[in-house]
Amino acid sequence: METGCQAVPKADPTGDEFSWRLSFSRGELLLAKNVPSCARIAYVAVKMFWKIHLKTVCPALRSYHLKTLFYHFLETFDHEDMNYTEMEDLAYHLLHFVQSHLKAMQCPHYFIATINLFDFPAEADLGETRKNIDQCLQIIQKTLNSQSLLQNIFSKNSQTVMTINHCREEHPHCYHLLFFVLIVTNVIAACAGAFLVVTGLFAVVSLLISFLYSSLILIPVMI
Repeated sequence: METGCQAVPKADPTGDEFSWRLSFSRGELLLAKNVPSCARIAYVAVKMFWKIHLKTVCPALRSYHLKTLFYHFLETFDHEDMNYTEMEDLAYHLLHFVQSHLKAMQCPHYFIATINLFDFPAEADLGETRKNIDQCLQIIQKTLNSQSLLQNIFSKNSQTVMTINHCREEHPHCYHLLFFVLIVTNVIAACAGAFLVVTGLFAVVSLLISFLYSSLILIPVMI
């Protein structure tokens, strides 16, 4: 709350054009800068899961709900332990955290805890929303029972890129050393390849000259 908030003009669900809302974007930006890389990857995994499997099932469940629950989730996890937790395990923990709050229909606003973001507008069809949320809970439970959350969401190439980015942020010195070694190796390989190409070219030219020379010698003999 030290960063304060901003009043932003935004029409409410009733269509009131003169309504305003409080924006905590500065605080959220500050929080985002301090999120560990492994936790960020877990959040991206869960958000992708929401986008693929839950968004169309329950339109009332928004990405802002996930982000808010994610910030609450971070407070339940020791950051030192988080660095030694596998990314997939972290994604499972986060998805289970989201599931438990969906069951309880509780999503406290991160900056104003007395506001429950799961208190949907009065004009919404709460019965239909509750039914949709129950379907989401079934999908989440089915996923938690499986053993391949990240594999089902990300391709192997994407997982490799995420692992590299994680190593770069957690072990920058090792990453830069490895990067330097790879560059040197590529340069050596390129030089070796160029040398082989030049050597092969010289061999072809040598054979061509030998052939021409032999031809010049044989012509007088044939005459």
